[in-house]
Amino acid sequence: GDFNTSVGDDAGNALATTAVANTLLGRRAGNAVSTQQRNTLIGCSAGEAVASDANTIVGAFAGLGTTTGYLNTFVGKQAGQFNVTGERNVVFGGGYTCCPSGPQSAGLVNTGTFGTNTTITTSNTQRFGDCDVHRWGFGVDPTNVNKVMQVDVDGCGPIVPAYMDLGG
Repeated sequence: GDFNTSVGDDAGNALATTAVANTLLGRRAGNAVSTQQRNTLIGCSAGEAVASDANTIVGAFAGLGTTTGYLNTFVGKQAGQFNVTGERNVVFGGGYTCCPSGPQSAGLVNTGTFGTNTTITTSNTQRFGDCDVHRWGFGVDPTNVNKVMQVDVDGCGPIVPAYMDLGG
């Protein structure tokens, strides 16, 4: 194929002459990629079973189970490991063997998880942080322990920031 790069034992082992623009770095990274296009798979066994287009998977064992799922972005050790056929999922944050970050079902669609060990079980949803996260800030540093969510449109005022107290 054209514009393919594979480095590592068994990386891109199945690449065919019709595969285009794949970057496969690490032992067994993209091992199943054959005719697919535009995948970037970096790390030991990253995207090992990928047989689809346009995935970006970075981290040891990240996207390990992904086969036909496409347009996924998984970054972190074991990120998106349970995804198989899901598409358009975004995972930033690694996980542990018992609970990798990202979709917890094989075919979830359009999900996003952000943070270590952050999991999700429903399509078309986003999750920021695991159960240890107690405050979120959007445009502002959430330093007030009595406010669980704080939002400031421009971060500089004079707009009065919105917030949610512990009681809701």
